[in-house]
Amino acid sequence: MKILHIHTALKSGGIETFVTSLANEQAALGHEVTVLSVFEPTGGCWDKISPLVRKETLGKIRPGFSIRYPILISRFIRRGNFDIVHVHGFLANYIWAILNTPKVRWFYTIHNDAYYEGNQWDRRFYRLKAKWFKSGRVHPVTISKQSEKSFEEYYGFSAPVIYNGIQLKFYPKSQHNKYALITPARISQAKNHLALCQAVRQLDEFHLTLCGQIQDQTIWQQLQPYLGHNIRYIGVVNDVPRQMSESGALLLPSLWEGMPITLLEAMSVGCIPICTAVGGIQDVIRDGENGIIIPSARAESIKASVLRYQGLSEVTLEQMRAQAIQTAQQFSMTETAKQYLNLYEN
Repeated sequence: MKILHIHTALKSGGIETFVTSLANEQAALGHEVTVLSVFEPTGGCWDKISPLVRKETLGKIRPGFSIRYPILISRFIRRGNFDIVHVHGFLANYIWAILNTPKVRWFYTIHNDAYYEGNQWDRRFYRLKAKWFKSGRVHPVTISKQSEKSFEEYYGFSAPVIYNGIQLKFYPKSQHNKYALITPARISQAKNHLALCQAVRQLDEFHLTLCGQIQDQTIWQQLQPYLGHNIRYIGVVNDVPRQMSESGALLLPSLWEGMPITLLEAMSVGCIPICTAVGGIQDVIRDGENGIIIPSARAESIKASVLRYQGLSEVTLEQMRAQAIQTAQQFSMTETAKQYLNLYEN
């Protein structure tokens, strides 16, 4: 099959990692795969795309809407004669292209809670999206049981589930520092950074590393009084799995989620997840076995969960790490890619 994956800005992040890995795996399975980034990409996931995958960008630099780019996307798809166009995020950006490519099969992965995915324009075009999803003009895909549930509640009908996968072979394993915590997540409302920092600031024994894109400047400014002492921000990094392989625990007290790639990556290297039970996290973590569930997203609950982790014996921690690694092995990108290919064909 001739497959096109489109992402708005293929730089760094969980969805970006997923798109890169999926495209690489589908190309390795013998398909002709192209990845298109609307914005000009720089480093990060863009550099990890396989030589087997064709890379294209529209070179957009300035934020904001411009009619030029929906037209360019539509032309690119028509010229490419693709069998499948698979988009990841912000479906409203592709309305013009969908209208102008009647013979193309479109697929759209819901990478978050169905209400929160996309932006204000996606919500404004809710009725059109629902119509296309229901008619099969665009085939929606959810990524966890909770993702499927949120989709059904929001749109009134169900969508198939294909769990996110990771390329396990790329992730190293090393000695874990029990008191090193890591939160690889965009600085945004969903990730609950303020409560996270309020909790860890009270835990002098621990050191928290934050990494990821600064998406919300207001939240970033609120975090400034907490940086320093036992909390540091290291920006966007390309070696998140290595960082997690040296950390004792992944701390992810999100308010809402899809299926975090960082969760699967952390578990694959034995970094114990300490997370709120939102989105696909509920489908992966078994509390006390392969990770720890934070009862609520409040700072005091986050602190209590870290203290619970601190109180575990080394024997229990090793058992939990082994269970985490075993769980991650169930989320192979090879299997995920095959499930998407079956869906395309059907």
